[in-house]
Amino acid sequence: IPLRLVGSEMCIRDRHTTFLHATPDTRGADMVFRVNGDSMEPKYPDHCNVLVKFTDEPLGSGDIGIFQVDGALYIKQYQSDGLHSLNKHFKIMRRKSYDEVKTIGRVIGILPDSDFATSAEIQDFQTQESQN
Repeated sequence: IPLRLVGSEMCIRDRHTTFLHATPDTRGADMVFRVNGDSMEPKYPDHCNVLVKFTDEPLGSGDIGIFQVDGALYIKQYQSDGLHSLNKHFKIMRRKSYDEVKTIGRVIGILPDSDFATSAEIQDFQTQESQN
């Protein structure tokens, strides 16, 4: 189901439609991922939303990405020895410990709350779109 940019193109998002303001950052994203937990603090705090660009290319050492590990999604820092948390209280997720580790995309930034469209903006956008 689409992630919609108010007044702009669509991106993909899991489960429901989310409307965002069209900015250079949101235009470059394919997905919004909500951080759940403190493993990536302080840079990516619990409950922040990050912008993700899908990629088929391997991430470089130190890149932050979204990874599917045995069916669950995680935000982690890629390193050659595994997936690292920025919060050092968490263990490294080593590939050999899991059946499947797949890169979903590269984190390209934190989405500020102000980039989410308001109810009124969404209604205006939907009205304009239905007239086209």
